[in-house]
Amino acid sequence: MAGKNLATIRSEVRQFLLDEFVVDSDTDFQDDELNMIIRDTLVEISEVSPRMVKEELTTTSGSREIDISDIEDLLEIEEVEYRTGYTPVQFRNFSVREAGVLTLEIDFLPGDSEDVYLYCRKTHQLTRNSTTLNPQQERVLVEGAVAKAANNWLGKIRGHIDAAAAAIANINSAVDNMTLRITQATTDLTNARTYIDKLNTRGKPQSDLMTAAYRELQVASDGYLTQSQGYLRELQADLSITNTIRTYQNWATNQLALYKRDLGKIRRRRYQKLYARN
Repeated sequence: MAGKNLATIRSEVRQFLLDEFVVDSDTDFQDDELNMIIRDTLVEISEVSPRMVKEELTTTSGSREIDISDIEDLLEIEEVEYRTGYTPVQFRNFSVREAGVLTLEIDFLPGDSEDVYLYCRKTHQLTRNSTTLNPQQERVLVEGAVAKAANNWLGKIRGHIDAAAAAIANINSAVDNMTLRITQATTDLTNARTYIDKLNTRGKPQSDLMTAAYRELQVASDGYLTQSQGYLRELQADLSITNTIRTYQNWATNQLALYKRDLGKIRRRRYQKLYARN
């Protein structure tokens, strides 16, 4: 069936995600990641609106069982026609009670190499060159892939939120250390005042204490203050996207609801019928 190939679908998904290629800029999603999401959505679409394919098999003399193990991409067999070429069409009751084997529920034994037509529900195909989807199914595929990709991206953002929480803990630790240093410097300066204008034959303790105080303040300023400022910048970068995340979350939720709604619209109903056994 003529239609959009994988690259075209992926490009449309990127357009909705505002993740199109820009020179000297990274995209949020790799091609392989989007391909996986598209294929996952393709399976969901196939389950409700499958590719209908007629498979032609033959009977084995004296057996009501048909080997269906070689049918590719099979989701379900909807109807079985046997014997073929009759008007009206002779559909038959059947069962699939074990993998790869279909049993005709008829009251007689088939002959050898008689044609049996199986009307199968199969998964759709989407390749680099072609697709089995119709335009309506293609549109739902894009909607679903966009919704899934957007929610995946939000999952990644939770990592940034966790990083922001860790940065807050680091800031608190750095500030605590800085406070301890400043407290020590204040103590040293207080002690130094008691020696000012006093004669002391054992050196200059006031100078030593002031030097120690200066050192403590220097560590507090150059070390822990700088460290906390670094954590603050990291925190601001992580939390600056909070409003964007909230808006994106609402959009992703609406996109998912749109996909689920339109997925229901393309559902192909399956009606169980009972036929004569003779």
